[in-house]
This record gives sequence, C-alpha cells and structure tokens, in this order.
Amino acid sequence: MAGHSAAAMMAGWVAGAITLIFKASASSSPASATHTYVGATLSTTGHTVVCIAHRNASNTTISSVTVDGTAATNAISTTSGDGTGAGIWVAAATGNATGTITIVFSASTARSGMATYGMVGAGSATPTATATDIASPISQSLTINTGGCGIAAYMSTDTATMTWGGTGVVEDVDAQVDAQLYSFSSNITAGTPTWTATPSSGPGSPACVFAAFGP
Repeated sequence: MAGHSAAAMMAGWVAGAITLIFKASASSSPASATHTYVGATLSTTGHTVVCIAHRNASNTTISSVTVDGTAATNAISTTSGDGTGAGIWVAAATGNATGTITIVFSASTARSGMATYGMVGAGSATPTATATDIASPISQSLTINTGGCGIAAYMSTDTATMTWGGTGVVEDVDAQVDAQLYSFSSNITAGTPTWTATPSSGPGSPACVFAAFGP
C-alpha cells in the first residue's frame, strides 16, 4: 500500500497550506440515538475532522455532531439503505487538545466507530469535492486540489481487515466494533487519484464516503 511511515503520519502530513494529522480512533456500542465519546483527541488549531462509521439493524442517519461544545458541519454522509452508514463532519477547533464528541443519530443505533484528524490551513470547512460509494468493491476518484487533502470513511458488516489502494492513499484505521469492520484513510496527492477499499472477506452492506478540502 502506498503511503507514509507511521512516524511521518504522527508528525503530520504537510501539503502546501494544509497540514493533516491523524489524531485517534475509538468505537462505541450503546444501542442509543446518542453516542458520546469522552476525552476524544482534538485539534487545537484549525479544524477537527470527525470521521464516523455506523451500523444498525435498520437504517439510521447522522443528525448532528458536536465537538467540544461546537457544532460540526456535515461534509458528506451516506447510508447503504440497510443499516450501514458513514459520514465526515468538520468543526472549528476550540483550542482544547481533548474534549467530548457527541454524535446524534436519527434513531437508536447499535454501534459506531469514529476517528479524529487535525486539519490546519484549510480555507473552509466546506469540502472542495465529495464522493460516496455503496458498491462492492469500493472504487472512487476524488479530485484533491494542490495543497489540499482527502479523507475517507468506511463501514460494513464484515468480520474482516481492510486494504486501501490508490496513489498516495494511507490507511489510518482498520478496526472492528462488535465484529463489524470500520476503516478510515487519507490522502494528500494532488490530482484525481482513484481510491479503492477491499475487505479481506465480503463485503456486506458497505458504505463509504470521501471528502477533499483545499487551502
């Protein structure tokens, strides 16, 4: 898989005016409409990007996301139509390195996984390009402007591991919640790279979203 070393990822990727830093990931299975992540790692400057993957027996959607008391903006969200969903939300940094992330769904949702990124130097919380995919396998081209970045969020029902592919694509999270796969990746390759997401088995009911941001 193409990408940077773990040390480089923790130090941050610098692409022109944007620095994108993967922060941390966690999961929750409260079977509730509200999923609360206490002590989440946040960006102290710029924006905190929250990637969300969720699964329920019936279809639910993400209604709102609050990061350290600040309402986040929905960059892109999708559902598979049968209980699997993913979304990318962006909030202005509050200056705190940790805080509570509250995700509110349209109805009780069995489980979720999430990851945070620090994004410094973005001109706006509004993405410059987005894409969604619920097909198998996942394959999408996303235009990333010079100095920009891209992020992807994935959920499926598989007890599996993920392989992300494509020029410049780096896997940041490959994990399971209640034996169901969620995964997040990022990219700083300017142009229109094709991202692929291939689980080691399945996939069952995949849902994937992509968002690019520019300086």
